[in-house]
Amino acid sequence: MVFSNTRNVSSVRDNADSGTKWVVLSTLLAAGDSARGNEAFAPILGALEDGVALLPGDRGSIQAAVHLDDLLPAEYSTKFYTYAGSLTTPPCSQQVTWFVFENVQQLSDDQLGVLRGVMTESVGVQNHNDSYKGVLFPFFALLIGAATLHFLTRFVPFLPYTVALMIEGMVFTFIQEAIYRGNHDHATFDSLKISTDLWADIDGHL
Repeated sequence: MVFSNTRNVSSVRDNADSGTKWVVLSTLLAAGDSARGNEAFAPILGALEDGVALLPGDRGSIQAAVHLDDLLPAEYSTKFYTYAGSLTTPPCSQQVTWFVFENVQQLSDDQLGVLRGVMTESVGVQNHNDSYKGVLFPFFALLIGAATLHFLTRFVPFLPYTVALMIEGMVFTFIQEAIYRGNHDHATFDSLKISTDLWADIDGHL
């Protein structure tokens, strides 16, 4: 469960109030022995099976009553870990207070299958989260860095390594801006561009 603060919250990390932008209640789900499933989750999973809010950003209503405390595991008020953290995907804003419960909620295999279907497939179309592409840019940077060091050592030993990297970074940025300026459709499908943007949006204080 994710709760968002409706008032304006400071993003400055030194401000104690910054961690109240979001509160996340994290419950681990496990496969249970009962084929009947967990009735507390039935209204939500039933709505998903009916096609309500299948895609990220979609909204819909659930006709049956949902009791939020029934979605939490046993002894949720006493057995939990809490810490000041961040969002799990870029920009990784450090404005989150996490509560991770020690106990789990058990769902049937069929119920877990409904959740897996929503996260990975909708109307026969595979929906991918771009977060995994974040590893592409550091891999590319390491490759370029190693190649640059090898080149400088053999051919231009008088040129400082950091200066060469700065020049390469400027050229890389210029090329990206020249290629993708005003061409958003192309940029959407370019993995390196997406990876670069993910890293550019990360909080520099991390």
